[in-house]
Amino acid sequence: MASFEQVVRDVVSAALTDDAVLRAGLNRVGDGSAAQAALPYAQIGEVLGSGWGTKDRAGREVRVSVLLFDRGDAVRIAALSGAAELALSALPRLIDGWETGGAMILRTRLTQRADGLRTGQIDVRVRGWLAAG
Repeated sequence: MASFEQVVRDVVSAALTDDAVLRAGLNRVGDGSAAQAALPYAQIGEVLGSGWGTKDRAGREVRVSVLLFDRGDAVRIAALSGAAELALSALPRLIDGWETGGAMILRTRLTQRADGLRTGQIDVRVRGWLAAG
């Protein structure tokens, strides 16, 4: 069985790839560095896992950063970030043998560098435990 961290990474990637708005608006959804990708693109960044549980069940908490990159006006990166946030908020509650309490968006950020590169960052938390049975 895959670790909860890998399961969450995979379901985040699928949610971004399967979303119609993001599929139409992004050139690529990548896992890790995408230095050669054409803008706009998304990348799944850091995945942090830690112990978590309830009184009667041990589980895991995973935090994932999704980064979006674009150049141009602020409207497009904001729209792509909003679509990514909606896709991440709708992650399934049962994934690959793990029950989850759903996904929670912890933080969003939009920035622009001096060279004109715009970024969107969405940090999401998913808590889960092995499904019974």
